[in-house]
Amino acid sequence: MKKRLHKEILKFSNIYLGRSLTNDEIKNYDIRSLPEELRVLIGDYRNLTTKFEFKSELKSRLAKNIRKKLKATEKKINENLILNKTEKEFLDILSNISNANFYLVGGCLRDAFLGNKIKDIDICTDLNYDDAKRVLLENGLKIKEVGKHFGVLLINFKGISFEIAVFRKDIGTDGRRPEKIESANIHEDAIRRDFTVNSGYMNIKKLELLDLTEQFVDDINSRVLRFIGKPDDRIKEDYLRVFRFYRFISKGFKPDKKSLRAVRKNFNLAVNVTASERIKSEIERIVDLNKVLS
Repeated sequence: MKKRLHKEILKFSNIYLGRSLTNDEIKNYDIRSLPEELRVLIGDYRNLTTKFEFKSELKSRLAKNIRKKLKATEKKINENLILNKTEKEFLDILSNISNANFYLVGGCLRDAFLGNKIKDIDICTDLNYDDAKRVLLENGLKIKEVGKHFGVLLINFKGISFEIAVFRKDIGTDGRRPEKIESANIHEDAIRRDFTVNSGYMNIKKLELLDLTEQFVDDINSRVLRFIGKPDDRIKEDYLRVFRFYRFISKGFKPDKKSLRAVRKNFNLAVNVTASERIKSEIERIVDLNKVLS
């Protein structure tokens, strides 16, 4: 539209003025003395230009606000990420491995932001399984290949077990776990996870927070519990997520309406296909049974 108007202005300015108006003149020329047809064209062009500049400025402001909020969230997580000496030492080893990136992901970042005690440290890497195994061995770490089918390496370091998972995308599901996995990039790894509040990634070398779903920062700040992508798809990948959804609500998260509808719709099926032991475990965590019994 804007290009077409520009061509029309040049055409009619040649007719009425004997020359083409420059871009500066189109923006600033006193059009009151011009023929009506040319005045209308220039007026429309200026209105479009103003709208475009306003939208560009608005996008710039929004991007700036998003970056600001991301950095504030990153700062809060780093301040609250309290680790013991062995955990820090292990992460230092990973951060010094060249030509590889390792990331803290999921619950540990969520809990750090909320000021909760860090229970589990989930780590993932952009290396494929064989390369990850090789570089970890080269750095003196002892590995157990107990989860190769799911791209997971188990490392025992000074009495603490750490799991490192490669980026993956899940293929097929039996309602509990994927039928197989494929290598993936970090974006594909992020969108296969359950809730947006579990979708934050922090580069261990740079201590830089990544919001790959573009919903982690907003939802963790507003305490909104939302499935990543389509709720039905996430639930069908693992029906235990129905009960986990209620557990997160019990911890103070506000359910996203669309996600809650999907949970209610799939509840009976989830009860029927999920092992009773897994359901019992979630219920006991909902009521914080360990704390009650202590």
